[in-house]
Amino acid sequence: MDDKSFKILVVDDDPIARDVVFSILSKEGYYVIAAKDGFEAIDFLRSEKFDILITDLVMPGIDGIELIKSSLKMNSDLATVIITAYSTLDSALKVIDLGAYDYITKPFKIEEILFLVARCKKMLNLQRENMILKRFINHIFSHNLLNVEKLEQTLLDEIKGLNVLTDAEIKVFQKKLESTNGKAKSSGS
Repeated sequence: MDDKSFKILVVDDDPIARDVVFSILSKEGYYVIAAKDGFEAIDFLRSEKFDILITDLVMPGIDGIELIKSSLKMNSDLATVIITAYSTLDSALKVIDLGAYDYITKPFKIEEILFLVARCKKMLNLQRENMILKRFINHIFSHNLLNVEKLEQTLLDEIKGLNVLTDAEIKVFQKKLESTNGKAKSSGS
């Protein structure tokens, strides 16, 4: 996944803090949208799928905790990060227990934000690879495909993107897929 397809929603009622995070991530090439409060953030989350939510903890109306609860109901794969000036061990443990990936305290350094986003991105990529590999294994076992002749093209394309197979292995699967598809077309004519 490249940085431009990796979507980040930044939420903070403090325009300066919001603009700083937005600016840092935008300059790194990420697709970033900024919301001024929890209400606006929920509207964005309903209309678009994001990979990371970075939100302030203390905001009027819908605070960071309520926003995390709502956002994870809408998208359980969303990596959520809290930024707070009011960091206590209790608040940190509470947001992590709710499903937040991590938290960062204000004032923060540019490197901290970039490192945290890179960690989230790596974690999400690993989760997606794991999901694709599980689908691959389930496909093999559910179709009793020890020779993988009925491998679907879309699944093969996803596996190629993971870089877990050698070029030779991919060519073998591709050839089997083409011969299986060719047999199906010739028997249907």
